[in-house]
Amino acid sequence: MPNSRQPSLFYIHRSQLWLFVNETTIFPVNALNTTNKADFPLQLVVGRKRQGSKTGLWRWQGTMLYYDQGKDSGNGGLYYSCTLPDGSNGVFTFLKAYVITDTERLRDGNNAQLEP
Repeated sequence: MPNSRQPSLFYIHRSQLWLFVNETTIFPVNALNTTNKADFPLQLVVGRKRQGSKTGLWRWQGTMLYYDQGKDSGNGGLYYSCTLPDGSNGVFTFLKAYVITDTERLRDGNNAQLEP
């Protein structure tokens, strides 16, 4: 199809997600709390500079894109497209706490002994 648009190209460098536009234009993708609520969704926003959380880390697992904050929370690779008040679409994600098993704690050295 001659008029079909190619999908956007994203890559991760130093745990930051970037949108590649061309050889001279590359933008950071930021995860921002746009609601200012405690149980907030994070909106993915392309900008000219890095904004938002400095502790968030992007990573690929196979073809899935994940966003983690610290060792104990992340988005599980889930993203939502939602209509914004101006009629445009936004991409959002929610963080969830990871459950770490006793076996994982021992393997990772986070706990010297299991409690009964």
